[in-house]
Amino acid sequence: MNKTFNFKVKSNNGRNVALFVSLIFVSISGILTSKMYRNKISKVESYDNKFANVKVASGSQVITINKNEDNCNINSGKNILYANKNIVRLKTEDTARPDNIDTIETKVIEDTMLISFHRPKDNGTSYSYLIKNNKKNTKEKNYNFYSESGIKGYCYEINNNCENVVQPNLNKLDDTPLVIQQLDWDKNYYLHIKTIDNNGNESDCKTIKLQLPSKGLKIKYIDLNTNQELCNSYNMDGNVNDKYNISDKIKDIQGYKLVAKKGEINGKLKRNQINIEAIYAKVKNLTIKYFDEETNKEIKEPYKLECYIGQNVEINIPTIAGYQSKSKKTNCKVSDSENVIKLYYKKIKLPESDENIQVEKDKGITKEEKRIAQDRNIRIKYVDFDTNKILFEETKILKPDEKKIKLKVYYIEGYSKMSNEKSEYNNHSEEEKTIMDELRESIVGKENAENETHQDENNLIDNIPSKQEYEILMNCDQSDYIIYYKKQ
Repeated sequence: MNKTFNFKVKSNNGRNVALFVSLIFVSISGILTSKMYRNKISKVESYDNKFANVKVASGSQVITINKNEDNCNINSGKNILYANKNIVRLKTEDTARPDNIDTIETKVIEDTMLISFHRPKDNGTSYSYLIKNNKKNTKEKNYNFYSESGIKGYCYEINNNCENVVQPNLNKLDDTPLVIQQLDWDKNYYLHIKTIDNNGNESDCKTIKLQLPSKGLKIKYIDLNTNQELCNSYNMDGNVNDKYNISDKIKDIQGYKLVAKKGEINGKLKRNQINIEAIYAKVKNLTIKYFDEETNKEIKEPYKLECYIGQNVEINIPTIAGYQSKSKKTNCKVSDSENVIKLYYKKIKLPESDENIQVEKDKGITKEEKRIAQDRNIRIKYVDFDTNKILFEETKILKPDEKKIKLKVYYIEGYSKMSNEKSEYNNHSEEEKTIMDELRESIVGKENAENETHQDENNLIDNIPSKQEYEILMNCDQSDYIIYYKKQ
């Protein structure tokens, strides 16, 4: 900018001095004014939320420092302004996405839920520009702009779908609590929400499960007989529809046995408290003794059974070889005192025609004759054909010269006698019998085969004579005879 100064010079020396001083002052003022003008040539003329209009000197360079910003009038971060253009528009628009709500607070009153949250932060956009001029004595100028439009409101949706994404429709402008009425306590609820600022920027969508408070779960450990709690109860807190499995909380209590469980051991928490009872009873032994009803002597080792007080026990009456019981089952209730069950058996007496022939001393039989008579004993075995299991067994004593006897066949409940009065097994030699036994052992298994010679007395079945009779022809060297039965 050029200025023309006109000075009028007079002959008077004093005036000349004054004129000279004035000229110097005017020159200095002009220089200062010109320098100040050049230094202030870059300045903000106007500014809004989108652009800043900055006055710059001709030939200036505008350089964006934040190269990631899409600034107006910037080409690869630089722009040359020509002499005829002294105003540049610099971008200052807020393009940052705001934060979304961080946490929520819920409050349930009967069937209504209130959802409160804190207003999130709006993230603004920062811009930084550097203005340079090639003219001499012109300084660089740096301008920093920060634009933040502020939170305008929210778009949200509440439903029962955990994967739903809310549509970008603004439907809430303030921060008052959200309200859900008529809650369905069997369903899960989810809040889907976005935050929007005044420049239209949206946050990410956030999905938050809304927790419906439950009164939890309680386990009591109860004595069956006294109804008293044996130890402190177990309590679980949580929210409605939370899954639970408390099988590991049904604990062992010394001296007691768990006898029952009331309530759901696994499931989902509900609005009201779930009550579960683990019921225990004090352990008590039950002793079973076996007696001959005539002699009142024990005929078998006692059997001990671990039970609990108040338990109703059904006892199956086992069979004992040579004895018979009048009943098959008996019941008892275990008490806190000594628990002993006495079972009485009657000794089986064979029919008169089948009584063993005793060799009495007063009949004048010698010891040798008695030995020969004893050697003529014969075992009659009643055998399950399929398993080779001995169902019943008896012994007959033959006279030395006796070749045949009349044998009464026994009826065994649940079985039918096979039509083998002239059993093929009995007609074979001892060598052939051994081969047949080995073959049967391979079929029915070693354990079942051993039962033929090591039969547990409890597995023998009581017999009831039938009306059928037939004769067995005996060989002198024969000691065993087998009658086969097949299970019905």
